[in-house]
Formats: sequence, structure tokens, C-alpha cells
Amino acid sequence: MPAGADYARNGGGVKATSPKGSTAEQVDRELARAALQKRQAGQLPTQRELSALRRIEESRDRELRERHYAAVPKRDYCRLAGRQVKVVNEQADRYGLPLRGESIDLGNALRAFHDLLAEHGRKILAVPEEDPDADGLKALRREKALLARYERQEREGELLPRADVHQFLTALAARINQCGELLQRHFGAEALEILNEAIADVERLVQQKYGG
Repeated sequence: MPAGADYARNGGGVKATSPKGSTAEQVDRELARAALQKRQAGQLPTQRELSALRRIEESRDRELRERHYAAVPKRDYCRLAGRQVKVVNEQADRYGLPLRGESIDLGNALRAFHDLLAEHGRKILAVPEEDPDADGLKALRREKALLARYERQEREGELLPRADVHQFLTALAARINQCGELLQRHFGAEALEILNEAIADVERLVQQKYGG
């Protein structure tokens, strides 16, 4: 589905922060609506219209992410944490973490977790090597170092967030589909077939390099 399809079905708008929204938001909505209408008509939107559409889509995606983060289903949290529900509930009670209930506010959980680290982190790292939990602490330190490296790579542009890459590829695929329709309309089915073969070759290369 082309990027912006949900936006078009919703009348070309998103929920504003105020009843009328700011002038800039109104302008973006109008420009984004014009971009979608041109795409549907097989025309090329202007750069300004595309930028407005991208801002609208990014705002919508950010709102959806924040809404999901605020109520992550318990089963999803446990799967990501690699822990059973019973273990998560026990840790919630033992350490005072907001992990009880059918859903979890991920922001609250992360803040509580980091508050716990800030308060007791030095004690954890000061455990003697002969302590029975020493292996677990070593693993925790390795994980911490790995996360720090990933964060540095992301800041330096060497590592891209998966969601951003997916959003970019979705928009790219929509544009390629539009080009294919124009090629078929002006040059016939053979031109479209050549484009589809090239796309299939790219997909095979991606699968070989990066898997699913």
C-alpha cells in the first residue's frame, strides 16, 4: 500500500493538537492533500508538497508509536524481555517496578528501571567475582557495552532504526509502482515487465545480503 494511503482515507488530515491547529499545520495538510491528489492522477507532486506529506506521515507515525508504547500488551513485553509473566510479576513486586497489569506503559517502566539502576548500580557493579551472580553481571556489562556501541553508531549515522528504513522503503516502493504504471501507459507492457524484473533482482540481492 502506498505511503499516505491511510492519510487519504481519513480525508487527508491528522488529529491536531488544538481544535483549529496552527497555521503551519493547516498549510502542511493542504500541501499533503495536494501531493496525494497528484499521485492519484499520475502527476508528480512538488518538493514542497512531498515534504509536507512526509511531515504529516511522520507526525502520524510518532503519535501511533507513542500510543502503543503507553499500553504495550503484557505478552509482548514478556516476549521482548525474554521472561515469563510470572517472573516479570515477581520482579515488579520485588523491585517496585510498574510491570503489573494486562498492559505496560513502556515509558514508566523504563524510567523506573533506570531509576533503580541509578540508585543501586554501583552496588551491582561492586559485587565480587566469586559471587554466584558474577557471570550474570558480566553478561549485563557486555549488554551495556553493546547497547552503548549501537547508540554511538546510530548517532554517527552508521546504524539506522529499522522503522525508519521500513518507512523509507515503503515510500520508495510506492514511487516505483507509480513509475511502472507510467511506463506501461506510455511504452506498453514490455516496459513494465523490464522494470518488474529489475525490482525482482533487487529483492533477491537484499534477501541474499540481509535475509528476511
